[in-house]
Amino acid sequence: MKKIVVLLLLCVGLIYTWKGVTPDKRPDWFVKFVQTIKFTNKSLAIDIDEDINASENMLLEKFDHLYFACRTVASSLGDRQCWSYISHFNEIPANSFDMYFKNDRLNSVGVYFDTQNYDEFRSYLNKNFSYVGFAPNPTNNNKIVVWFSKTSQIGLLSEKPVNKETTHIFIKKHDRLE
Repeated sequence: MKKIVVLLLLCVGLIYTWKGVTPDKRPDWFVKFVQTIKFTNKSLAIDIDEDINASENMLLEKFDHLYFACRTVASSLGDRQCWSYISHFNEIPANSFDMYFKNDRLNSVGVYFDTQNYDEFRSYLNKNFSYVGFAPNPTNNNKIVVWFSKTSQIGLLSEKPVNKETTHIFIKKHDRLE
């Protein structure tokens, strides 16, 4: 009987935390725990050509099938960050997804994935977007290659990382005219 009561209390606590705690109050450990539950490990499909001039609340509602944690940050990418674990990004296996907001508007997106999927991501970018070349001013001697979509610039390390488990692409909005 004690086991049943403890299990019920645990379930009630998880449901409360799941529904009752806002993304700002969700601790990283809890988001990581939720990600281990298979039904929460979700795919994410985004039209990178779409001009998403959305607020944080609008995007959290749009992607309500994901479990986000959000926080205030001091970064050149934005002043707010929201992130979630994902299973796929546009049908390619991925680990996590984060959004950065400046003045409550989406500014950039990061998608993190295992290095074993590097070639698949690069192929996806080559097939769907306009290749530009190398980004000026590489950081930490990491050369970044850039593609343009209609609304964004997409950056990826020019070479598959060695001795790293994960890498990422960044999608940053730009004001390029068509």
